[in-house]
Amino acid sequence: MPKTLRRVFLAYAQDDAAWAATLRNRLAHSGFDVYPSVDWPADVARAIERADFLIPLMSHRTSKSMWVQREIEQAIVSPHLKDRVFTVFMDSGVVSPWVLRSLPSVTESNASRAADKVARFLKKTA
Repeated sequence: MPKTLRRVFLAYAQDDAAWAATLRNRLAHSGFDVYPSVDWPADVARAIERADFLIPLMSHRTSKSMWVQREIEQAIVSPHLKDRVFTVFMDSGVVSPWVLRSLPSVTESNASRAADKVARFLKKTA
């Protein structure tokens, strides 16, 4: 039986934690194992290596976070995440790293609607 791809790493700015929590809860309710959570490694690099997908949540605050930039960089060079990065632009007009511009994305300011769109992408790709 093929492995089911269900582990999702959310990369987001700390100032967007409440928005990310809504998205995380909706994805978890849809059957995905979402980082950060208690069952994931505390080491972020190990968590990204364990993930089946990376979902960067891009806002005007994210563009100032060096941690989110590092998480995106690690995911982009990880062969197991090729074609498994899906960006959520939380605000229109957000400047994103150039590497994300050619990857699948959605612009959605409502976390619940964003979660539905992300879940559809994940299920289709998994």
